Amino acid sequence: MKKILISVLTVLVLAALAREAVAGETAGSNPRAARRFGFGIQAGGPTFILSLQADYFLTPRVNVEVGAGLLGLYGALKVHLGGGSWSPYLGASVALIPEIRLFGSGGGQTPSLYFPAGIQYMSRRGFTLAVELAAYQCETVDVQTRPFWGALKFGYHF
Repeated sequence: MKKILISVLTVLVLAALAREAVAGETAGSNPRAARRFGFGIQAGGPTFILSLQADYFLTPRVNVEVGAGLLGLYGALKVHLGGGSWSPYLGASVALIPEIRLFGSGGGQTPSLYFPAGIQYMSRRGFTLAVELAAYQCETVDVQTRPFWGALKFGYHF
């Protein structure tokens, strides 16, 4: 399953790069072309509760993101499918979630996978808002009862 999702994401990145080369997107048509670097805060997401994040658009459609939250760290790759102020996206994220124990020695960190599908709004002035729903896999969380998770993000891009 993981190999299939990674393969699909790779194809989407290549398709986005090819489409972008043909379309010749500019800052006038896509705010992500002019405002590549950003930071923000999110509720939910790969680190569960609350996290700070920084991201960079390698191209107006391909985005890398890193974040640190109350429960862990993560890195992500997202492909934006639209080129206007509103853009749907798909992505993949790997997070390290600490194993919390109330008694005894502290646990290590457990990797988790987070596959979001969402929509982002970016204003011409750089304000961003995003909402996403994600498939989630983590050994420290009962994914049998909660296989999906989500996030609400606010930020600013320069």
